[in-house]
Amino acid sequence: MFKKITKVVMIAITVIFITGAANAQQERLKIAVMDFTAGVGLNQSDVDGISNMLTTALFDTRKFTIIERTQIEQAIKEQNFQRNNLSTSQIAKIGQILGVKKILIGNVNIVFQEYNIDVRIIDVESGVVESTAGKTVKSSGLRDVMSELANELVDKITLKSVIFTQSQIKIAYVNRTNIIQTMPEYKEAIKSLEQYSSHLQDELEKISNNFDSKLTAYQNSENSMSDYIKEQKQKEIQELSIYHQEQKEQAQLKLQQKQNNLFEPIMEKLNNIIQNIADENGFAAVLDDNGILIYKKGLIDATQFVKRKIGL
Repeated sequence: MFKKITKVVMIAITVIFITGAANAQQERLKIAVMDFTAGVGLNQSDVDGISNMLTTALFDTRKFTIIERTQIEQAIKEQNFQRNNLSTSQIAKIGQILGVKKILIGNVNIVFQEYNIDVRIIDVESGVVESTAGKTVKSSGLRDVMSELANELVDKITLKSVIFTQSQIKIAYVNRTNIIQTMPEYKEAIKSLEQYSSHLQDELEKISNNFDSKLTAYQNSENSMSDYIKEQKQKEIQELSIYHQEQKEQAQLKLQQKQNNLFEPIMEKLNNIIQNIADENGFAAVLDDNGILIYKKGLIDATQFVKRKIGL
């Protein structure tokens, strides 16, 4: 049985891994929110107030750096654009001047005493509308709905940025099992572990042989023993059985500890080499042959998208 355990351990050591990650603070995306266009049943001053509510809600998410409205107006003026008749390409041009990645535009209509708010996200680099969002609400709930809309826009804008960023990064693959098995340190560690395993097995066999000898002697003489002697022998055999089991468990723990002492330095050496190579070659992530992420730098954590989708 102990040999089987040893074989399992030998297999397991080829897939030991050490992982660690630090959540780096992501740089805030720079965006601009233009004044929404007034539609049916509204004047521009009412709609400007709604635009300001959304800007405030977006700022409160702490996800973006938002350009001041006066800077937007100045850029429009310098380009001699008509504020109420801007094309998508002109809006993208303003975004380039302001140094933003995204510009939010929208329009508001009022139908049956409800505000219909539609927002479009323009990617400044491509000059196209990449996503939309909308809400319908009565005037009394405008500010709360603007917060909901802001959170929805955060997800849409950030997810698009994640996809764009991930398309530019380099992700590498390393057959770590193969590398480990060809390292001289690994072969030496295997040899040392096998020797230690053999030593533990010899000790267990001595204990087992002693137990078998005592048990056989008891069984051969049981009928001729007095009740007192029989009781003493049974107690002795029971104690030997418990001791044997305890020693087997201790041997497994000792073998595990020996394995850790031998192979952790090898894994640490390999992982440090992988990290250095990743830094030198600009890899954002490195996976091993089991699909384990063993190195990451600059990957974007998508936890927020999952939580928001669940409603957490």
